[in-house]
Amino acid sequence: MTRGEAETALTQMRDNLAAGLRPDPTETLAAYLLDWLQDVAPRLRRATLASYRAYTLNDLIPALGAIPLDNLTRTHITSFAETQQSSGRGSVTLHRCLRTLPSALSHAVRTGRLPHNPALPAVIPAPTAAPVDPWNATEAAAFLAHARRTTPYLYDRCTVLVTTGLRRGEALGLAFKDIDFAARRLFVRRSLTTIDNNHLALGAPKTAASASWIPLSSRALAALRRRQRATGRTMGLAFAQPAGAPPRPQQVLNDFRAAARKAGLRPIALKDLRHGTATLMITAGIPVVLVSKLLRHTQLATTADLYTHLTDPAAARAARTLDTALTRATRTLRWRRFMDRLRPPRDLHPSQGAALTSQNTERGMGSELTVRPSPHPSHKKPPPRKRGDGL
Repeated sequence: MTRGEAETALTQMRDNLAAGLRPDPTETLAAYLLDWLQDVAPRLRRATLASYRAYTLNDLIPALGAIPLDNLTRTHITSFAETQQSSGRGSVTLHRCLRTLPSALSHAVRTGRLPHNPALPAVIPAPTAAPVDPWNATEAAAFLAHARRTTPYLYDRCTVLVTTGLRRGEALGLAFKDIDFAARRLFVRRSLTTIDNNHLALGAPKTAASASWIPLSSRALAALRRRQRATGRTMGLAFAQPAGAPPRPQQVLNDFRAAARKAGLRPIALKDLRHGTATLMITAGIPVVLVSKLLRHTQLATTADLYTHLTDPAAARAARTLDTALTRATRTLRWRRFMDRLRPPRDLHPSQGAALTSQNTERGMGSELTVRPSPHPSHKKPPPRKRGDGL
């Protein structure tokens, strides 16, 4: 290192210390990522932690781990992404992998380890989400009718999914103790997930907003009662395997796909049943705010973005409804003003009103002005006629 380089490094170190940073020239990205995983583990859902760990150990450390953390640049990350793309890696998987690095480096910025995050903004755009095209009401009814004839447990499970909008993991993690049959509602308290494509785990729901209650329709209530009678249990998971063990999510998906194929229906993902629930509600005119609440989205914008193709027509109908209401109100207001011009003042004496009517008639205005009759007639009731006997 030359004298100039040493002075530059010393100045940089002083600036970092003054800014509250704590650089460590000897720490590699691999060492930092391993420490980061250990630090955030208690705060992450098990599935999220497993995903971070897999991408860190299998992808990020082998490719970038030897680089000192302080020397990591956006060029390194971009080069890694380009190499992965050229090797044929899928855009969805690569995007998930690259989301791990910004999360880790953002932690370094928050703790004063780095001045900025070189992985932000994302080096590759997020893959375009596939358009939402769930079954319509007729298709959903056809599937449920087929499942009811052939596979009762699948019918009950999918009936609950369709009528509540539960996520797959939430439905598979539903316990009988979470169901209030009298109040006709269930409580989402856990979710069944697969860790490393092998181990099953019951953990917290996807978000804090997900842990809420959902009203049960008569169909859903009947399906859950059938599961309770069929299993003979009042505790444990509502959709457990016969021996009581949690169902494997992949097997649940396989059963669903096989039943849909036998029913002659177009294939959809199991998660599309949730999309179908939202579609049916919005199409039926249920406000998007309420739909978002029932789906337990964290933000209303999430619901609006997912179902823009449905909310746009609803917004157009709302605009037309508002326009119609204003048009009717305007017509009513004009009619009242017109009638007010035709009525004489309320304190006008009947004789004056008659004279005014006579004058208007002579002027050809009789059909344009009416006089309100006096509420107190001036004539008196004639006395009764007497008979010959004086009675």
